[in-house]
Amino acid sequence: MKLFGFFNKKKEDTKILISATEQLWVEENFQWLINTFSYPHPESNPILFSKDFFPKTFENEAVLLENILTDLCTLFRINRDFITFELHKDLRDISGMPLSVEGHTFETEVEILDGNYKIYVANFLLQQPKRLVYFLILEFVFIKLNVYSIQLEQNEDSQLFIYIAGIFFGFGVLLSQHLEDSGSVEVGMWVQKWKYKSEMPIEIMAYALALYAKLQNDNSPHWKNELPIEIKRQFEINMKYLSHNPTNLFDKNELEAYELLKLANDKYFLKEYEDAIGKLEGLVELTKNILLKSDAYNDMGYNCIMLQHYQRSVEYFKSSIQLNPENAFANDNLGYALIQIGEWEEGKKWIDKAMATKYNDIAYSFRNLALYYQSKGNNVQAENYFIKSFESLTVPVDLLEYHYADFLIKKGDLERGIEFLNLSIDKGEPEAVAKMNEINKNEY
Repeated sequence: MKLFGFFNKKKEDTKILISATEQLWVEENFQWLINTFSYPHPESNPILFSKDFFPKTFENEAVLLENILTDLCTLFRINRDFITFELHKDLRDISGMPLSVEGHTFETEVEILDGNYKIYVANFLLQQPKRLVYFLILEFVFIKLNVYSIQLEQNEDSQLFIYIAGIFFGFGVLLSQHLEDSGSVEVGMWVQKWKYKSEMPIEIMAYALALYAKLQNDNSPHWKNELPIEIKRQFEINMKYLSHNPTNLFDKNELEAYELLKLANDKYFLKEYEDAIGKLEGLVELTKNILLKSDAYNDMGYNCIMLQHYQRSVEYFKSSIQLNPENAFANDNLGYALIQIGEWEEGKKWIDKAMATKYNDIAYSFRNLALYYQSKGNNVQAENYFIKSFESLTVPVDLLEYHYADFLIKKGDLERGIEFLNLSIDKGEPEAVAKMNEINKNEY
């Protein structure tokens, strides 16, 4: 459907500034995204350009494209091994070159090569890291959709859909902050100027952000204060409108299911794993969303792993994979559970399947492969994969330090083993506490 009416709207302070046609278009695209990716996770906050979300990026004062890409791979759950990049220089990089740029120039572009992705980046963007991240987010949205075999046509609607999907994936605040950009830099006696305006009208952006907030059942999200002034104003008008005119997106059972997911997450962090499983079982009864069911079964299995009920967890993981064979986390977790009960070869088969996807957490996969090789008595390969797991860390991996400590102790390296065991204890992992107690008991 061709969008129209973006401009020349009569602005009113009390009515939404989006036509019925545009409103329907946004809602239909949100519904499609829900059907494809499930509802936005209720515990997720919109992503900001900060150390909390971009830890690798903020490790260095200098802007390193490699680190930004690593952080974006983590945020989008895309395997870093599938992404390469190439910097391109142009007139903007020439010292002392006066220029003025308006509208679209080459900023970033993605090339698909046999299932891998090469991102071409204008070298000039390294001087403007926030703008660089903005353009990379748009490219990563495209990659994420492509990973799910979603092919976009090259037209105006598809470009706007990229923004809608970016909001849905949690990048709405960052995208809203860079819909327009202008600036200048003095180079000797000359000045370089640029001015950029996105295809996305702020009316559409504000309405999509309001839908995102409503899907998370949050009527006054703290992140609205991060929005540009005009988008924030329209966002608040849209929130009031949606409170009185709820759309079909807000299915009562689905929202109740997501409330149960929130409660299950709370129970997990309190280490009340059986209660978490009970909440997730209720969620499965309520939701019709296949992807959400798959995630719930995976979470049930993971709670069983925390209880060391490995055989029980296997059935949950298999149920998850039956619903969604591409659930990389369920494949990885099934491999881990099978290794724990001695089914080593079967376990490795599922780890390999997880690694064949483009959105698993590779650090978990490497940890699981280390355990596989350890169980086979191949200590050299086990050590290699433990090291790979540590090197691939972008977020903490459960029980990594514990399993590596166990590996070192069994090899006879008690001193280093205790060092990593203490790291596991610092993470609050009861397995490590029990292991340390056992070591102390044997010493005395």
